[in-house]
Amino acid sequence: MKGGDNMSQEVQYVCSVCQWVYDGETPFEELPDDYECPICGQTKEVFVQE
Repeated sequence: MKGGDNMSQEVQYVCSVCQWVYDGETPFEELPDDYECPICGQTKEVFVQE
């Protein structure tokens, strides 16, 4: 049985351009379509689920 590392099961969204990880309180799916990466300014479309 694996240890209790709950973080490994958490879905993360990462900007595919600059590798910034979204860690906001709002679920990523609920962000507006015009959401932009705060680091590189790319749109939500370039984020990948990890």
